Amino acid sequence: MLKQCSLTGHPFEVSAEDLAFYERISPTFDGQRFLIPPPTLSPESRLQRRMAFRNERHLYRRQSELSGKEVICGFAPESPYKVLGFEEWWGDDWDPFEFGRTYNPRRPFFEQFQQLCLDVPHLPLNKREAENSVYTNFALHMKDCYLVFGASHCESCLYSRTVHHCRDVLDSLSMVRSEYCYEGIASENCYNCMFFKDCRNCRDSLFIEECNSCSNCILCIGLNQQQYCIRNEFVGKERFEQFKRELFPLTWEKVADLKNQLKEATVQVPHRESQIHKSENCNGDMILESKNCHYCFDITECEDCKYLYWSPKGKNSYDCCFNSPDGVELCYEVCSCLGVRCMGLFLAWNNVDTFYSMECHGNQNVLGCVGLRKKEYCIL
Repeated sequence: MLKQCSLTGHPFEVSAEDLAFYERISPTFDGQRFLIPPPTLSPESRLQRRMAFRNERHLYRRQSELSGKEVICGFAPESPYKVLGFEEWWGDDWDPFEFGRTYNPRRPFFEQFQQLCLDVPHLPLNKREAENSVYTNFALHMKDCYLVFGASHCESCLYSRTVHHCRDVLDSLSMVRSEYCYEGIASENCYNCMFFKDCRNCRDSLFIEECNSCSNCILCIGLNQQQYCIRNEFVGKERFEQFKRELFPLTWEKVADLKNQLKEATVQVPHRESQIHKSENCNGDMILESKNCHYCFDITECEDCKYLYWSPKGKNSYDCCFNSPDGVELCYEVCSCLGVRCMGLFLAWNNVDTFYSMECHGNQNVLGCVGLRKKEYCIL
């Protein structure tokens, strides 16, 4: 089925497999099944809609609606949404049920849901177990980190995004299980590396790209299990260390020159079509240990998914993003969520059969709610 995006006018395809998925996840209430219709927006527009809810890096100062104390939050001062302090929101001094209301079938549902979002106070930032890491957001298990976003299990990291299980990593993007690294991009298991991209299991190297299990390399591209190389040529330990001594101390002029040299060299070396490793029947980029996943990016251990972004351990789900660390199953159109059989959620963890809700955690059979924790059978 070929459809036209109602927002951009661009054509997009809805396959027979897509229709089967929508039918499979269609919910049943009181014995009646409500079939989910095909989307009217293209995959790109659907992603933009989900991402519009997720403000990672713009931080503001606001006052708590409960105590009046100043808090660091993701809501601008002029925003109509209310916020509480972090401990206050998770505490027992307020009750989300106080904002409950009866559903009015004569008014549009989303109009009523929007009013509930305006009335219920929100978390200032979205993080858990963050020690001495005030200026972090969408973060889990952090210690001594500053301006790090979309991260988990990190220590002493600065100015980075989507870094996980890292220590002493600076100015980096999409890094996993790495230490003492600077300006790394989309790399894993690296140690003491600088200015590198798409590398695995590398150490003590500078200005490298698409290298695997390499050490002591400079200005190298696409090497596998090599050491003491300069510009993809083995030079030996003595010559390598002499060249490295001449580089240091690195000045910004030297860095700019070396980056230009690496950029010029990249056009001379063939590259992988995409970074897909240990996976079967997948397309997209940055895919690891996955199966039957299409149009997916930055995923790990996923199966039978489509249109996923940064979502480990996803199963039988479409249009989901930022679902770390435990993933989603049978979910559709969710952002920053964990759960099973959920649809239309934002920032909702460990829910089952929950729909069109935000900042709800540990719930089951919930529809159109905000701020609920460990509740069942609730609407608005």
